[in-house]
Amino acid sequence: MFRPLPCTRWTTLPWLVLGAAAFFTVYHPLLAWLPVFCLGVANCLLFKRTRRLLPCILLHMTYNATVLMR
Repeated sequence: MFRPLPCTRWTTLPWLVLGAAAFFTVYHPLLAWLPVFCLGVANCLLFKRTRRLLPCILLHMTYNATVLMR
C-alpha cells in the first residue's frame, strides 16, 4: 500500500512521510523494522523526485529479493 500524498508533502510536512513510513513498518516483523522504515522513507523520497510509482516498486522488489537471498 503506497500512499503518495504524504510523499508529495515532504518539504512542508516531513512528519507525514515519517508517519507513512512508520505505518508501513509496523506490518513487518520486528527485526525488519529499521530497514523497512528506511525503505519507506526512501520510497517517499524517490516518488517525490520522479513522480512515478515504477521506481518505488522496483526499489521494493530489490529489497525483497535481497532479503530472500540471505
